[in-house]
Amino acid sequence: MSVGVQERKIQTIQGLIKNIHPLCWLLLLYLIGHWASDLYRLVVYGPPRGELSGAGRVIANLLILSLIGAVHIAIYETVFRCKLSRYIQWLVFALQAALAIVLTQISQEPPAMVALSLAFFVALLEVLRRPIPVLLGSCGYLGFLLLYLQLPAAHAIRVFFWQGENVVYEMLEIFVLAGLLLYLQQRHSHRQMQALLTELQTAHTQVSAYALRVEELTMLTERQRLARELHDTLTQGVAGLVMQLEAVNSYLGKKQPRRAQEVVQSAIAQARTVLTETRYVLQDLRADHPRPDDLPEMVLEEVERFTTSTGIPCETELEALAQTPDTCCGQVLRAITEGLSNIARHAHAHHAGIRATANQKELLIEIEDDGVGFDPQRATISPGHYGLVGLRERVHLIGGALDIKSSPGTGTRISILLPVSDRSKCA
Repeated sequence: MSVGVQERKIQTIQGLIKNIHPLCWLLLLYLIGHWASDLYRLVVYGPPRGELSGAGRVIANLLILSLIGAVHIAIYETVFRCKLSRYIQWLVFALQAALAIVLTQISQEPPAMVALSLAFFVALLEVLRRPIPVLLGSCGYLGFLLLYLQLPAAHAIRVFFWQGENVVYEMLEIFVLAGLLLYLQQRHSHRQMQALLTELQTAHTQVSAYALRVEELTMLTERQRLARELHDTLTQGVAGLVMQLEAVNSYLGKKQPRRAQEVVQSAIAQARTVLTETRYVLQDLRADHPRPDDLPEMVLEEVERFTTSTGIPCETELEALAQTPDTCCGQVLRAITEGLSNIARHAHAHHAGIRATANQKELLIEIEDDGVGFDPQRATISPGHYGLVGLRERVHLIGGALDIKSSPGTGTRISILLPVSDRSKCA
């Protein structure tokens, strides 16, 4: 366990080191170089004026310089990592400008002022980004720097920059530092792009997984729809045929051929009904998307098939179906077909009817019969009644309302109320 903890700590430290901003690395290297240079001069040339107190003063200045420099670098790293408000950013840059002047004064080296100024400008560009804030920050820092150079304490630095023989050295140092900063900044940008690419690949993988999940859910929904379409037609129909055939077998065993013949004729009629309903389902599954203008004629064809297979006459008023929203036509046709199928299976009706009426906002479709009727509440909660469940789901998909009025012995009326003013609901 301790080995694993140590490995995680090492990985964490390595990650922190890799994520340090290039500008902070550059300032840290400059601080280390300044330390090495002063210690080298102290060892090789001795303390100033040969006094031991001079050596202590140099080491004390190095310690103070290192402490302030570390704070200076830490503030830059915090600014680069954290999202600060604009007011806090201006306060931080004001503090950094003051620390840059203090470091320059302690070191008394013009190259330190040049390096710290370049670092300040780079930080302004990366944090503020917009031209006007960067220009204002740069002008403020330069004004602050010019005021510092007018102080007596900055006499040595001011004289250094005003000497003509140092111009080439100053320009060369500026170009070298600027080139190094640009290289480090480009390297940092490359790492950011690689990290972004990794995130995009991860997101692509997640999207692919989501797409696969959606496909699975779509297939599951389609299976459920097929179950609703085929359950009542095939399962109940074939189960009824099996029961009738068993009855025929029983009557034949009892030497009652006439009774067996009656059951056979009933089984034949039921087999034809199951075959017709199966054809309805298959045609419904393979049917193309109907258009509003074709919907009345397609419903009339379904009514003719219904009457031919069941012998039940059906009155129709279908002209208003032409006002059905285009995207709802398929579901409306399937709902009407489902209603006719329910009449054929359960109603034992003598007459049926389909009537459609419409106004500017709503379309009302009524499917009625004079059959035996039923209790809608009990039929809805009873297992195996996928017809009414499927009908409710279809009407819900097109944003409509379904109302069923029926009771035992009084027939059934199914009303479908569909909004036609807001066609976006029909998807």
